Amino acid sequence: MKQHPADAAGHGRGYLESRIATQDGYIWPFERARMVSAGAIGERMVEDIRALVFDGGEDAVVSLADLLSKGWTSEQIRAHGQPAFCRFNEEREKDEASGVYAFGRDTLGRQFVEAASLGIFCFGLLTWAGIGGGSL
Repeated sequence: MKQHPADAAGHGRGYLESRIATQDGYIWPFERARMVSAGAIGERMVEDIRALVFDGGEDAVVSLADLLSKGWTSEQIRAHGQPAFCRFNEEREKDEASGVYAFGRDTLGRQFVEAASLGIFCFGLLTWAGIGGGSL
């Protein structure tokens, strides 16, 4: 049974609430509603906002109600929601300026890359089928 972060003040709440690396990827050790560390809450909220924006596409609209549906409490959203949205916007602007989103979702460049990948796959498959079938 996991210990509530407030019960382990001697170990540092932020440390206990940080993401943990496992063989299946990173996990958060506590449910959103049980988190109390400002740093961990902010990081996880930004992660949730990023996922909501990505799932929503180009014209995504993310509201505080979306964060409620993710499991955040209204107190957490009141205290950390606005800074999390600001941090997300700053990170996104920085990523766009550096070209991280140059081949993002639904862009012409991304569509070209996917079409080229599909063409290479089909060529390999047809070549293999021709050799395996004895026609080459």
